[in-house]
Amino acid sequence: MPKILDSVKMTLRITHKKLDADLIEVIGAAKREMIRAGVSPALANKDCDPLIREAIKMYCRLQFTSDMQKHDRYSEAWQTMLDSIRRSKGYGWSDGND
Repeated sequence: MPKILDSVKMTLRITHKKLDADLIEVIGAAKREMIRAGVSPALANKDCDPLIREAIKMYCRLQFTSDMQKHDRYSEAWQTMLDSIRRSKGYGWSDGND
């Protein structure tokens, strides 16, 4: 499984390293947003979990698009994914996964 940075770069179709520092910051922000919304810190930082990886990639799409129609769709998708993950058994703070 590719590292989360490589996976995000593939999703965004970025082939150079010029934006790596920015991408790393946005990946961190996605994880912090998940924790803030109620996802267990241990799971929000678990890059190998498929739901977490997809949510991070969606958050990055949202942050890096300049197309407002896509921005709105990505924002809605991110919020839906975030809500679904935090409500899923085993992903929330209250499930003892902190």
